[in-house]
Amino acid sequence: EMRRRKRNALSLFSGAGGTDLGFAQAGFEALACVECCETLRTADERGDLRASIKESDIRSVDPSALMCELGLVSGELDLLYRRPPCQAFSQIG
Repeated sequence: EMRRRKRNALSLFSGAGGTDLGFAQAGFEALACVECCETLRTADERGDLRASIKESDIRSVDPSALMCELGLVSGELDLLYRRPPCQAFSQIG
């Protein structure tokens, strides 16, 4: 039986990590989660996530530097996904 490789993904506005868990069950491996959230760190501590957590404002993330840090070259990322920011915490409401 041919083993299927995990597909690389990058999560933006990761929230508490629920979307990340769903994509993991679908065969994607989130290499990094970009979020400003203590809840996401708690999920990581429980071992629910394997991704590197980037607690940062998305506007300050340099895509080239992040790709280099994750060991990716152009064309290796299979999925870039995001969830809408939580309205209760959004500065623009």
